Amino acid sequence: MASSQEENQTQAPSRFAFWVRSGVLTVALFGVGLMVMQFLGKKRKPPRRTKAPALTTQVSTLTIQPRSKLLYIEGFGTVVATQQVRLVPEVSGIVRATVSDFKPGRLVKKGQLLVRLDQQSYALEFRRLQAQQVSLKKQLALGQKALRLDRLTLQRNEQLLRDSAVDKNSVDQMRMRIREREQRQETLRQTLSMTYIQMQSANLQIQRSRIRAPFNARVVSGGVDVGGYAAQGQPLATLESVDSVDIPVGIPQHTLLNWTNDKGELLSPQDIPTWLRKLPRVQVSLGSSPKLRWKGRVVRVGGSLDSQTRTVDLWVRVKLSPKTGGALLTGTYCQVRIPYRRIHGAITLPRQAVYGATVYVVEKGRLQPRRVTVVHRNADSVVIGAGLSKGEEVVTSYLLQPVPGMRVVVQKETNQ
Repeated sequence: MASSQEENQTQAPSRFAFWVRSGVLTVALFGVGLMVMQFLGKKRKPPRRTKAPALTTQVSTLTIQPRSKLLYIEGFGTVVATQQVRLVPEVSGIVRATVSDFKPGRLVKKGQLLVRLDQQSYALEFRRLQAQQVSLKKQLALGQKALRLDRLTLQRNEQLLRDSAVDKNSVDQMRMRIREREQRQETLRQTLSMTYIQMQSANLQIQRSRIRAPFNARVVSGGVDVGGYAAQGQPLATLESVDSVDIPVGIPQHTLLNWTNDKGELLSPQDIPTWLRKLPRVQVSLGSSPKLRWKGRVVRVGGSLDSQTRTVDLWVRVKLSPKTGGALLTGTYCQVRIPYRRIHGAITLPRQAVYGATVYVVEKGRLQPRRVTVVHRNADSVVIGAGLSKGEEVVTSYLLQPVPGMRVVVQKETNQ
């Protein structure tokens, strides 16, 4: 027991000395490291300071060049025939002859014989009446000669009666004979008049048995074959004109009511076609091919408002030629551009460059807003009438959050 206590007393001082030495060594090493860091820090050169670049946005601009601008109303319409007629026979009969290949798609000329019905009965009646007319004319001529002789005889007998050469009974008989002859002549004249009317009726029936094209046309439906029966009042075929077509284009009601001339004066709807004749013709197109383009004129304004679309039709007429009219068939859906006003000093900008009634210009590398007057909007462009000056640089690229005074880098586009 005594020896164990002595060993514990000996180990306690040695353990304390170890921890003291470790602490002193740690502090010494830390101090040395701190001095080395200070020395190295004094030897290192300080970094160069640079200013952070200012935030800029790259934009595209257009240099303003005001010009005279023709404004268009763009729309779509379906082609309809300018003239359409159904061939309806006015008499009944068997079809004796037709134009060759009388079927849909057949082109016919004005006045061309299309269908001839059986006219034999009408022709026979006409010839009978013609012979009767000749006979009546001869009877009238003979009766007129006899009447003239009877009148001369009456004059002689009246002279003889005054001389007491004949009795009064003979004179009265002659007068009676003349009156009867005059009545027969009148009856013949009436019969001749009725015969003439009947001849005209028979001739009209003959003409009605021949059906001709009323204008240059295309057969669009129907048709008839030789030997078939045509009933009076029953349509044989439908024809549509090929010299011109009409295209109704729906125009918003507010556009029609606010239509003005170059002086800013309001035009009434009935005056619009006359006014548009002073401007270039209407453009009609099918796709982008230059061969599928036509020119036309507005000929009238529709007489009613579409209750669903709130539009009024402008009727465009396009004159066709045999070379260019084949593609513009009825039912074709086409694009129409109607010039309606000329603006002097107008500026055309892309639609994304206009924010309501505001555009942005670049002055000394910074954005500046401009209030403008928009006179016309298209699908992809806007026409400005006032608010910009010649030479100004208008931003044409879309700005997400434009801020007046914001710095921009300009990338110019081709001048207007």
